[in-house]
Amino acid sequence: MSAFKDIYVIAICLLAFALPLPQLYVNIAVAVFIVGSLIDFYRKRDFVSPLNSILILPIAFYVLHLIGLTYTDDLKAGFNNIQTKLSFLIFPLLLSKSTPINHVLKKVKFFFIAGCVAVCIYDIVTAIIQYRLTKNMDVFYYISFSKTMHVQYFTIYLNMAIIFLIDGIFNSDDFRFKNQKTFYLILIVFFILNITLLASRLATVVSYITVLLYFMLKIKASGKFLKYSLYGLLLILLIVFFDYFSLKNVNRFEQVERFLHENENYFDFTKKEYNSTTLRIPLWINAYQVIESNPLTGVGTGDSRAELDSVFLKNKFQYAYQNHFDPHNQYLQTGVILGLAGLTLLLTMFLVPLYYSIRYRHYQFICLLIIFMFNMLTESIFERQAGIMFFSFFYSLFSIQIIEEMKKQQLPATE
Repeated sequence: MSAFKDIYVIAICLLAFALPLPQLYVNIAVAVFIVGSLIDFYRKRDFVSPLNSILILPIAFYVLHLIGLTYTDDLKAGFNNIQTKLSFLIFPLLLSKSTPINHVLKKVKFFFIAGCVAVCIYDIVTAIIQYRLTKNMDVFYYISFSKTMHVQYFTIYLNMAIIFLIDGIFNSDDFRFKNQKTFYLILIVFFILNITLLASRLATVVSYITVLLYFMLKIKASGKFLKYSLYGLLLILLIVFFDYFSLKNVNRFEQVERFLHENENYFDFTKKEYNSTTLRIPLWINAYQVIESNPLTGVGTGDSRAELDSVFLKNKFQYAYQNHFDPHNQYLQTGVILGLAGLTLLLTMFLVPLYYSIRYRHYQFICLLIIFMFNMLTESIFERQAGIMFFSFFYSLFSIQIIEEMKKQQLPATE
């Protein structure tokens, strides 16, 4: 069995690299990871691993969706939803065997960053080719620019990649080659440029906030304020520079400005046209009405679309009805499907690890949780595999780190 000694780590690294790629490649990487995990379990004869209360929360969230199948009318849609959310079950169970976790995570972060670089290069090269054919600068912005996934999701990926790079800058013990710190800084600039071109409003703001927050936390922890404060200042100037020139071409925040200055009747659903900003609040109002009718357990795992369409039709919200929109808010989406029970568990899945992340100063986990908690305000992040896989993958790895730290300090997770 010596030939399979490192297959588990290789499978995890392959999955980390594939995460930003098109979904087909991610699915292949997940299959390889599952096979690698089973081989590793068989080799070690270690199939049972106690789950900490942090790690069991996404599993409970998945089980609650399984329970939601028992009172749903559309079983086909319900099973599709269950299949999409399978990562909430797979990653906590299989990644709990990844030891030593710190050694694995160093490799995972490297391959994840490499995957993000590959996708960014692909997007830029494709945009250049399209520009040479069309002479249209719009190919470098927003949905025309992102080829592998929705702009908000990829911005989240790049957000976390930058945080990993900043961590690498502060951990000089990990440097393996000359000028590695300079190389990391160049990658940070490259990723910020791509975030600017993706032009996802909320995700961009959250990216800047979490990157600056993490940088300040690392400066404070290092005690080298003067040494790293210049880097922080350059980072702020860089963000301002990129945003200034990008907003001159495509200012997606103009919609927000007009939205704040106009007096909208949000209960008038008869308008024929909406943009991505003005659509949100009417969708939230309609989703809330569905929750009001099914407050405790929701409508079931497969009936969210049918119930929302029914309310859209009742309220003469033709634009939403014709496009079969979801609430574009994960909290409301979970409330529609699973009611207050599901919403409570969703919040618990964030607040419990946030508490322990603060307690054990796991700043990367704090940033991951903040990134998703805010981005879920305007997007149903956990209704697409791109959001679920990324979250549950790093959620599980970071949870294991905290569990190991608890064991070192001999503190129970449920203290």
